[in-house]
Amino acid sequence: MPPEISFDPRAGSVKVVVVDASCFSLPYDYSLCDALTRHGHRVVLARSEFRGTQWKRPANGFEVWNHFYHASHRKRSGALSRAAGKVMKAPEHLFDMRKFVSRVRELQPDVIHFQWLPAPLLDGLYLNGLSAIAPLVLTVHNTSPHGTVMQRLHQKLGWASALRHFQAVIVHSEFSRRQIVERNWASADRIHVIPHGVLDYYLGFENNDSAKPPANQVVMFFGCVEPYKGLDVLIRAFASLPTNVRAQTELLVAGMPNMDPAPLRKLGAIWGLNRKQSGG
Repeated sequence: MPPEISFDPRAGSVKVVVVDASCFSLPYDYSLCDALTRHGHRVVLARSEFRGTQWKRPANGFEVWNHFYHASHRKRSGALSRAAGKVMKAPEHLFDMRKFVSRVRELQPDVIHFQWLPAPLLDGLYLNGLSAIAPLVLTVHNTSPHGTVMQRLHQKLGWASALRHFQAVIVHSEFSRRQIVERNWASADRIHVIPHGVLDYYLGFENNDSAKPPANQVVMFFGCVEPYKGLDVLIRAFASLPTNVRAQTELLVAGMPNMDPAPLRKLGAIWGLNRKQSGG
């Protein structure tokens, strides 16, 4: 059992290290770090090079360590080259986590907040050393593994044992809290339910004057399209709207598909939804 968190963040400024090694949720990370900084805390975000697009959002008052995966996250072309990058990632994760422990020991933060555990079995090798430096907090965004078969396997291996190193676990719903308690991943007193607020990260960008605003109201699904996210449920719900409401509403799906999109397109066609596609 990890020791209790001994500091009271209401008593003054604290030093926080936020960790998202694989950049799984950078908009979330930056919004969190922005908020902590606005409340007077010193914040460091430890991340890697973002592989999706060029990341342009500035760090508003917090420090960024581009610490992880300098080799495996390098921009590559060709399927073979990308596959090589994936093979390199596991040994590089071990090497980077070892350096990360030393770097955090020099900083001496008050709390270390992990957004994700990319490889729980490997992360568990270093969590004990990190917990000796500062209390550990983990946000559990998903209580069920997702992705390919190999990705789900990586998420499961070592997960339960890794969670035992964390003094506090954050979830966004009572459902997730119940899942963790029922599976004996963490005791109820260590779990904190903080509802997911409005993610206003994208409001910080300048308006594109050349973009024509939609004439009708828009319901948007954004983020990677994964089977577990229930886009099929959203399509059915949208199709069941009253005819006059649907006529003035657009369903916009914006995100990279990590699944075969054909069944979703077929579902939209069955429900009579006209499909539009834009590039970019």
